[in-house]
Amino acid sequence: QKSHHFATQGGATGLAEHGKGRPLRLYYFPAKLQVDGSEHLAFNRLRESSLSVNCVARCCQSLLFVDSPFYYGKVVMVFPDFCGLSSAEAVEPCGRAFSQDWPRAELAGLEPLPEFYIDHASGKPVASEAFGTATAQGKLAAAA
Repeated sequence: QKSHHFATQGGATGLAEHGKGRPLRLYYFPAKLQVDGSEHLAFNRLRESSLSVNCVARCCQSLLFVDSPFYYGKVVMVFPDFCGLSSAEAVEPCGRAFSQDWPRAELAGLEPLPEFYIDHASGKPVASEAFGTATAQGKLAAAA
């Protein structure tokens, strides 16, 4: 949803179709940001009821980072596919979130990784056993 929304507003375009090819990468960084030119930033939610807050560049509507109450004020999430990272070290994926939303045939062609998703019937989180210790989300939950 975020990729489609910000692309229609003038942000990054040409992103992969959800459920095809390589999954979207999510990077988590400490929520300690120093910004010069904060007047060039805008904050919004995709829906009034959304818990996550997006930070976008006013000039082009590119999504810069996302904050969520589930991050407990410790991290922000960055989509490097939306906005390139020039000073961040490339990181290999350590887990996959919301994997139930991808076609099983597409997932079968990807490297096996610990998984996390929300069961649509129960509304409860489901995670592979390795997920809690192997991923940023697991590390974040452990730090909270």
